[in-house]
Amino acid sequence: MMTLHPLHAGNGYEYLTRQVASGDVVRRGLSLTDYYNAHGNPPGRWVGSGTRAMQIEGLVDAEQMRSLFAFGAHPNDEATMLGRPFLRRREPDDNPFLVALEDAFAAFATEHDRAPRAGAERERIRWQVATEVVRQSLDGAEPSEPEVARYLAQRPAVEREGVSGFDLVFTPVKSVSVLWALADDDVREQVSQAHAQAWQRTRAWIEQEAAVTRTGRGGLKQINTRGLTAAAFDHLDSRAGDPNLHTHVAVSSKVLGVDGQWRSLDARVLFRLKVAASERYNALVEEQLVQRLGVRFVATTRPDRKVPVREIDGIGSDLVTLFSQRRAAIATSYEQMVAAYRAKHGHEPPRSEQYQLAQAATLATRTAKEPGRPLTERVRDWRARAVELLGSTDAMQQRLAAALHRPPTQPTLLLDDRAITRDAVDRVLVLLGERRATWTVFHVLAEATRVVRTLPAVQDGTWSATDAAQAVATATLRASLRLTPTDPLPVPAALARADGASIYSQHGTTTYTSQQVLDAEADLLRAAEARGSLIVPAGGFEAAVADVQIDSRRRMDAHQIAMARRFACNGEQLAVGIGPAGAGKTTAMRALAAAVGGAGGKVVALGPSAVAAQVLGDDLSVPAETLHRFIASHDRGTVPEHLQVDERTVLLVDEAGMAGTVELQRVLHIAQRAGASIRLLGDPRQLGAVGAGGALRLIADTVGAAELRDVHRFTTPG
Repeated sequence: MMTLHPLHAGNGYEYLTRQVASGDVVRRGLSLTDYYNAHGNPPGRWVGSGTRAMQIEGLVDAEQMRSLFAFGAHPNDEATMLGRPFLRRREPDDNPFLVALEDAFAAFATEHDRAPRAGAERERIRWQVATEVVRQSLDGAEPSEPEVARYLAQRPAVEREGVSGFDLVFTPVKSVSVLWALADDDVREQVSQAHAQAWQRTRAWIEQEAAVTRTGRGGLKQINTRGLTAAAFDHLDSRAGDPNLHTHVAVSSKVLGVDGQWRSLDARVLFRLKVAASERYNALVEEQLVQRLGVRFVATTRPDRKVPVREIDGIGSDLVTLFSQRRAAIATSYEQMVAAYRAKHGHEPPRSEQYQLAQAATLATRTAKEPGRPLTERVRDWRARAVELLGSTDAMQQRLAAALHRPPTQPTLLLDDRAITRDAVDRVLVLLGERRATWTVFHVLAEATRVVRTLPAVQDGTWSATDAAQAVATATLRASLRLTPTDPLPVPAALARADGASIYSQHGTTTYTSQQVLDAEADLLRAAEARGSLIVPAGGFEAAVADVQIDSRRRMDAHQIAMARRFACNGEQLAVGIGPAGAGKTTAMRALAAAVGGAGGKVVALGPSAVAAQVLGDDLSVPAETLHRFIASHDRGTVPEHLQVDERTVLLVDEAGMAGTVELQRVLHIAQRAGASIRLLGDPRQLGAVGAGGALRLIADTVGAAELRDVHRFTTPG
């Protein structure tokens, strides 16, 4: 996979240079494995077409990184600025707060093997440093939160740091690192070369697509550049000491426009293509290893991943688990934090909070990274752990031998790329429709790459993964419906980028959908305007509301009662309810469940995730299931009793803004066949999502929705 994180001006880059074994050791004639065996993590090297514009090459040293990533100057001459300096150009020697903040950021980077991320991490460090500065000004007395907040509010805006670059981290799936760690040197070298080829080719594609900058008034023009400049650093293990072959590619934000001016990279394209780039790297690693070592990859489902992970067949989940201590520790910590949040607030954490909890779990489980060691020492330790698990050295060798040089599972056929492409396009369109309402070329490329990796023609090397993905993506875009208007006039050469598009357009933003999605939206809109579902009598509803208020010992507000009444009494086939976290959606739904139950009906809670569905089900004391399993059981015709529906059933979909439009349509069809009704519950932040949340936004805008506005105390049930 490939992850993407911003690097900030100052010392945000230093964790990369500190991890190398020796910055002045030159790898002349040594294979990657021989170098790792002797020295551990190697020094970085300059990569990218932008290096020609800067006239740099070879190994990276700390002073070059400091000049480029701390100040935005030429790597070999700190006095030569490349365009405008970063926001933090001056040294903070005269400001105690800035000195302490720099030290704290540097300590974080050293401890965590990366710079602190913008947002919660950096703000947490700023708060801690400010607290200590204020404490010193109070002669050691503990400052109050308002005193710290007031101190920070008085800091000048110049302390804000600019983005000096972006850290692209390329990491193969764990089974690849396990094979690399336990196999002999010849196999290890092949794995290293496969990884290197994959990330280098992916980096080149990223440069081809994303090396653009903005110019003109308001940055409206997007023009090509002379390429990206990056420093690549190979790392060999995780913080927990597990084998974890990965490469950091620190891309500088400084680019030379085709007009000869140094400017900042327009990173919008980079962020848009990151999933497609990640899938491209995954496909290239798999392709290289199949060709070099004859391994076979199989899809492996994980409870925390929507998309199956393709691991090397034969390595075994036991070895993957053994060498995934870091992932296991983070997962355990995250689950504990989510459970604590759920117990405190009475609902599942929203997506933004889930991200913050994941970051907190990552930080809470970090241990100090051990000093760099030669690979030979690490391999000895890894093999000892594997032997202890499997029982003997022979068992370990047999496991590795079973994974290598496997014959193909399907016979090689003559390539009929047109027929293969047609089938793959159909699959890609279905997957896109299930996950989002609209898509761009980068969404299509990501899905196409996932699909073609499973094709026999790709697995046996008859068709390259990247060529197949491009062919399928091109055909998928032709089969899609373009939503972005086309320019009726030809673009003059002087106003065109290298791809022929206007410099006044943003690369990769043309939007598409499919007839299937439009049909699904139309079905959902018609249902929202139609009548014909269980109607709870007014008296029964009032009694249910009274019971809920007595049980909760709190009075429901007018908006909560209005939402519950609309869901229970209006008789709409489909209705939408919107409310932010903490606004009392759960309490309103308790009133709905009580009213429906009192009228002889039942509520079935559904959600895009198992946890979301189960939490709502537990809160309402009703059956619960994921949307996927609910649909699958009805498609198979083997529906468990608790998921059976009739004309007195209300299907309550929580976090509906995160569900796919086509997925909601399939639930609607099940409900319509049985005469049941659907109620969609969402968060207003999900209405802005262009992806899966399109249907919820469309219904709310077109037909209307019941809304909750007042946020209640989170410690209050509901």
